[in-house]
Amino acid sequence: MEAIFGTPLMLIVGVLAGLLVGLAWTLHYEVVGRAQGQAAMVAGRFRTTGSRPTGATLMNASELPVFGVVAWAVTTGGTAPGTGEEWVTRIRRREEPPGAQGPPRSGPVEAREALGPALLALLPPGRTELDQPTWARFPAGGQPAVEVAFTDASGQHWILRGGGRLARIDTPAWRHYGFTSPDAV
Repeated sequence: MEAIFGTPLMLIVGVLAGLLVGLAWTLHYEVVGRAQGQAAMVAGRFRTTGSRPTGATLMNASELPVFGVVAWAVTTGGTAPGTGEEWVTRIRRREEPPGAQGPPRSGPVEAREALGPALLALLPPGRTELDQPTWARFPAGGQPAVEVAFTDASGQHWILRGGGRLARIDTPAWRHYGFTSPDAV
């Protein structure tokens, strides 16, 4: 046994090190899972008729509602915006006078615009269907996806990106995207 593992002390140290790594890994995922909690139970997806997107379904698999929901139609790949922030930039450019130079303006954004998101003050548990004809007008290329930003029942703010990555943000969705007020959401 000594030839394979060295001294018995080395074997004990190796086993303890393995146990500590396993414990640390388990605790990390436990903490991350608790922090995401309700946020990890929110999702969005497109509904289609044939190959054409016709709306979206937002799902809240938790037992509590989420608040201040902002849902954007985005794409993964292609030429359409891939995030809500890219949509905000496009909206701001459309508001500029023709021939404007430089970066897009940085002022507040009116949320209820033709290219704007779907806004819900509350997303209850279960499924919520959104029929947004403007969501079906994507340029060629790319896979349609839904980006959902919201505040969970504990008051934490989140964005679920179109590609499925969940990220915590510091401010409510309406403020994160630069909307004029929380009343718009």
